[in-house]
Amino acid sequence: MITPNDSVLRQQPKAKAPLLCAIVAALATLLPPAVAADNTSSMPLHREGGASRDGCQARRVVHLVPTDSRFTPAQAGRIAILEGPAPRPTRLQVRLLSQGEWTLPAQSAGIRLITLGPISKDLLWESSPFCDLAADANGAPPARSLLLQRSSSHGEQAASRRVEGLLQELASRCGASVDTDSVLRGFNLEHLRPQLPAQLPLWCGRLGSSTAAR
Repeated sequence: MITPNDSVLRQQPKAKAPLLCAIVAALATLLPPAVAADNTSSMPLHREGGASRDGCQARRVVHLVPTDSRFTPAQAGRIAILEGPAPRPTRLQVRLLSQGEWTLPAQSAGIRLITLGPISKDLLWESSPFCDLAADANGAPPARSLLLQRSSSHGEQAASRRVEGLLQELASRCGASVDTDSVLRGFNLEHLRPQLPAQLPLWCGRLGSSTAAR
């Protein structure tokens, strides 16, 4: 371990800090854009999004993932999104950082089960109503989760396996409706029950070509 020379510090107590700041600032400008933008580990995760009081984003959008919003999909790469009721349902925007973004058709309250395929790297996943932000001043935060290539702990692995089992059950009901209470109990989302109908339609599909690459 290298330790600073105390005598030098006593002779120049004020010169070190400005010089260090200048060096750090210069190095920051030299970072490649991909490195500078890769801040997924510091992004706040929350599996529930939307639900501002009015405007386009007033509906609830929820990722069906573990409570900490970190999920390691199995080989099939299934993910699911629950959308609450809305006076005027709008399209849904799904974003996978560095992969692209997709705009899905508007649907009533229900669940979308999406197959991504194998996850080859960690991905930040965001979902939100597709809105004209200029007209919707009360924008709400998106649902935001981290899709992991592999779990980092036994607890995380167990939580992901449990969610994967629930998603596999949903996959057997594609095109039908599922009992809302059962879904909410399975994902520890019982507090949403007053906002939802007794049955939720289940739509299944894959993401097509992305509308914008990131």
